[in-house]
This record gives sequence, structure tokens and C-alpha cells, in this order.
Amino acid sequence: MIDNQEVSPIRIAKDLVGSNRIVLEATTLGLGEILMLLRALEAASITQVDFLYAEPEGYTKKPPLSQSDSAQDSYELTTNRNFCGINGFNHQLDSQSDATHIFFLGFEADRVKNALAHREDALSEKYRLLPIVGIPAFRTGWESKSIKPHLNLFESHGITQSRIHYCAADSVREAFLTLWDIFEPLNTTPQQQVFVSPLGTKPHTIATALFLIDTKKAHAPVSLFYDHPVRMNKRSFGETLWHHIQVQRSGS
Repeated sequence: MIDNQEVSPIRIAKDLVGSNRIVLEATTLGLGEILMLLRALEAASITQVDFLYAEPEGYTKKPPLSQSDSAQDSYELTTNRNFCGINGFNHQLDSQSDATHIFFLGFEADRVKNALAHREDALSEKYRLLPIVGIPAFRTGWESKSIKPHLNLFESHGITQSRIHYCAADSVREAFLTLWDIFEPLNTTPQQQVFVSPLGTKPHTIATALFLIDTKKAHAPVSLFYDHPVRMNKRSFGETLWHHIQVQRSGS
């Protein structure tokens, strides 16, 4: 939205023509906004983009239901989750094809549960789940906040240690390369579909957006599967560091 009017990447690109570098303050930007802006930068032949975002001191824990409740490390950071596609990055699941679904994990296991509920009819040996965990985490101990809530899901869906991938929670580059490391062997398999759900950190979201744009240009069978959540009020508190990420893109 610009001046309360919906705009397309092409319209934004026209406003950016002549610029060499763009800085985006991405703390509150969602995946859809990041994707649209990156497409606009590409259309305007802008090859350098800088992302700035603030790292909070912490996240608000979900109140325990009772004194005996062990939910002290349970989080409810988003609501109104609705899985739907983004134009240009959405392919229908073909039940006759093999599929690999890549998840970047965050603190909220319910988001993965919701995703799998939407895929309930497709879950089979032909539909493989690959989690990516942010290790090292932003803070010591935060990796357990991503892993522990998902352990039951791992067990119920037969996700073994060999299927779990890792990359630094604060690195766009590592996340981007991890996606390509997973995807390249799959791309040699006929009728293989790949779905990506970035439910983790801001760098993982940015990396997913870059990966989706690159695979779209290559006409690869890669789709976004995302729930477009609404952030809860007071989901985080404090502010510790500002992060600066420089991304250099090749020219079109």
C-alpha cells in the first residue's frame, strides 16, 4: 500500500528507476511485502538492497493454563493464520507427484500443525517433510525453544535426525544456501514439487524470498506455502541490536 492505495511491483519499480541502492527497514515487513519489494527492485534493475531490522530483547511467553502446566516456554506470537498463495509463487499440489515440504522452524509449533492439517490428504510416503532449525540461534538457549515444541510433530510424522537441517538463525546467506543445497538434488528428479514455509526468523524469511525469486526465474517447480499471520500485540519486548544485511543481486 502507498498512500492507502494498492500498488503493483511494476508501479513501485517505476518510482525507483535511477536508484542504485535501496535500504529497507524490515522489522515489521511480512513475507508478502518483502517479495513484492524484491520483485520491484529486480524490475528496476537495482542490484543492491540493504535490510535493517531490530532484534528484540525477548518474546512474550504464553500464560500457563495451570500451576502444573509446563508451558513456560510456549509462545503465541501470531494469530489469524490463513494459508493462501501469493500470485506468481503458487503451484497446486499434484497428488501424483513426489513432493518435498521445507519448513523453517520458529517458536510456534501450531503454525506447522496448521500447515500439515491443510496437507492432511496429501501426507504419505510421496510427501516428505524437511525441517530447518536456526542453529546457532540469536541467543544461547533459543534453539531449544524452536526444537522442543516440535518434537511430538517430528515423532508423529516420522521425521528422523537425518531429515533435519541446520543453519544460523541470523544468516540470510546460510539460509539461502541451505535451501539451494536441499533443492538442487531434487531438481534432477522428474515431477518433483517443492514447497517452502518460512516460519522462523527474519533472515530466514528474507532468504526464502530471494530463493523463490531465483527459482521462479528458472521456472522451477517451487511454491510458497505460507500462513500470512497477524502479529499479536506485545508479542515482543525491548530492543537489543539492529542488524544490517547487505544483499548483492546479479543483474537481470
